[in-house]
Amino acid sequence: MHDQHLLDLNVADTAAWNAGSWQAITSTTVTGTPHRIRDQLSLYARDGITEIVYQPTGPDIPGELERFIAIASDL
Repeated sequence: MHDQHLLDLNVADTAAWNAGSWQAITSTTVTGTPHRIRDQLSLYARDGITEIVYQPTGPDIPGELERFIAIASDL
């Protein structure tokens, strides 16, 4: 179940992706270009949201954190 969790797609993930689960990404996550992420975080702030949960993933966690800080620090 957790094979390759947050790193790569396993067999079950691939089946879900191929069945169309990818279509929910933009409506259920804040994923995309730095501009899109910054815009979405700005909307959250405008609406009074003061905390978010961020899950860096992949083989370069320090790089993911640095990029997120660069996007979110100027809000």
